[in-house]
Parts: sequence; C-alpha cells; structure tokens
Amino acid sequence: MAKKNITDNDTEQRHGLWGLIQGEWFSGSAYRRHIFWVLLVVVLFVIYISFKFTAQFQIDEVKKLQQELTNVQTSQIHVTSRYGSQTRESEMIKMVDSLHLELVSPEQPPFNLNNN
Repeated sequence: MAKKNITDNDTEQRHGLWGLIQGEWFSGSAYRRHIFWVLLVVVLFVIYISFKFTAQFQIDEVKKLQQELTNVQTSQIHVTSRYGSQTRESEMIKMVDSLHLELVSPEQPPFNLNNN
C-alpha cells in the first residue's frame, strides 16, 4: 500500500505546476508528433510581434507628422498675418497719396516722453 501512495504522488506531481516547470507535460515525442502546430504557433507569434512593431512605428510617425503639421499651420498663420498687415499698410499709403494729404510715415519708431 505504501508503494501505491508513492505512485499516486508521482502522477499528481507530473500533472501539477511542477510537472510543467520540469517539462514533463511536453516531452520530445509530443513535440515531434505536433511539430507542425508548434511551428505554426511560433510563426504566428513572430508575425504578431512584427505587426505590433510596425503599427507602433507608424503611430510614432503619425504623431511626428501631426506635430510638424501644427508647426507649419502656425507658421502659415504668422505669414498670412504679416501679409495682411503689409497689404493694409500699402493700401493706406496709396489712399493717402491719392488724396494728397501730404502725410508721411515716420522712419523712426515712436518713443516715450518722460516728464521729469
């Protein structure tokens, strides 16, 4: 009866977590019998990892391009603003010249007068 308990203990260990750690669940013969499925699973994992890497790379590229687009849009707004300002200024100069008001634009920027 003592021998029966030892073999029962042995099969419990073989089927438990310890059996998985020691490699008793998947023997060499089991791999040889199912080599196609094992290779298929490995190839699918490699493909999954490569797709995930590619997707992450493309997401980073999209973020970089979005940042660049934001910078270009900001630059375009500044250029449009400067153009609009110059257009208004040139139109005002033409209007002043056509009305013969004898006004000139100052060549120096304005300065503050201090009362001391």
